[in-house]
Amino acid sequence: MKHVKLNLLMEPFNTLTIDQCDGLINWFQHQKKTGKTISQKTEVIPDHVADYSVSRYSNSGLAQLEDAYLPTNDILCQEQFDLVNDYAAKYGKQIKSMRGLIVTCYPMGGFIHWHCDTSRPDNIFSTAMHLNTDFFGGELQFGIDANGDKQIKNVVEMGKYSQQVGSVGSVGSGTHMLDTIKPHYTVDKKAGHGMIYSSDNWHRVTEVRAGLRYSLLGWFHGGDK
Repeated sequence: MKHVKLNLLMEPFNTLTIDQCDGLINWFQHQKKTGKTISQKTEVIPDHVADYSVSRYSNSGLAQLEDAYLPTNDILCQEQFDLVNDYAAKYGKQIKSMRGLIVTCYPMGGFIHWHCDTSRPDNIFSTAMHLNTDFFGGELQFGIDANGDKQIKNVVEMGKYSQQVGSVGSVGSGTHMLDTIKPHYTVDKKAGHGMIYSSDNWHRVTEVRAGLRYSLLGWFHGGDK
């Protein structure tokens, strides 16, 4: 794999064919028709969708998207687990568990603001892969904050950030915090291509201006070897 930026723990990868991407999109659409997808306004994820009883973003206003979890025994889960574990080993880390994989759909107007995937202290790597390209906007970007940091320093700092952005839309510090993070790298749109990155990297998806944006996401937990 080719390094995108030195010392950022970010690398591109390509593991899915176009047919596999189309298959995942079709699977998501079937899940949606049968009422098995979740949105950021859903308070409880049904048991038949995933083993988690809380929604990804509650009703915070930080995101507009819709998810469907792949079964944990799906072969793609094992393939990405092995891929990320091999990557982690280069940095002296080991993946011990994963939160499964989800297919995410951003509708027109969908987005997610700047954030880091550090809701758990043992989140060490994440993956994000494009499943289609027939949409406009919806750029996956990695950011740099006002202090020049491309990664948060610790979970406590992330907690403070989450409290700040909770006031988005008000006169509080949330709007200011979001405005101070700027993009430094935009991922190419290629179906079947994705990024492995350190979970404490700032990243966002810009607003989708037309079409539907589909992606495959994963979160991986672990620690030192």
